[in-house]
Amino acid sequence: MPPHTNKWKTLTTAYHVSDGATAAIDPVNNLFVVAGFGRTYPSALKPGPVWVFSLSAPYRMQTWNNACDLTYRNGGLAWDSTLGLMVGYPGGGNHVYLLNTGSQDMVTPFGTVPSHKCLDVAISAKPSPVKGVDYPPDPEGTGHEANQGIFERFAYFPSLDVFVLVNNRGQDAWILRLTGKAGAP
Repeated sequence: MPPHTNKWKTLTTAYHVSDGATAAIDPVNNLFVVAGFGRTYPSALKPGPVWVFSLSAPYRMQTWNNACDLTYRNGGLAWDSTLGLMVGYPGGGNHVYLLNTGSQDMVTPFGTVPSHKCLDVAISAKPSPVKGVDYPPDPEGTGHEANQGIFERFAYFPSLDVFVLVNNRGQDAWILRLTGKAGAP
């Protein structure tokens, strides 16, 4: 239906992704990627698989089980055009995930990311990193069940080649640069 009609047509009810998941577009592979802590009907609320919807014909959906462990609700997910990978921030902790949505393994400064899998990358390389000093504090709420997530407060700025994170309105903003040097970000 044309957008100006303010009407829509449901094409399928076969897929149900609800509260707690996050999504982003992979413009290179033309995919809509949904990941994270969510509910797939009728399963219970728990860390879920990565769902991938093709934005090109034949418009099919794939499920990648055990691809990533984005365990908090409403984590961050964004396309990194420099690395050519999805980057997921689970909403807390000293790591991000590099998700390879392509069909070939990708070599990065942090290691090889297998096709349709994630690579866990530490934000701080310090031996005993401190939350809130060396990596972002948790978002609003605490713990796995209470964490309310970061929603779209994790974003990639291609012109600067940085990610910006604002976990909570009462906390400092964080900048994460994944390229430009080897080792930890």
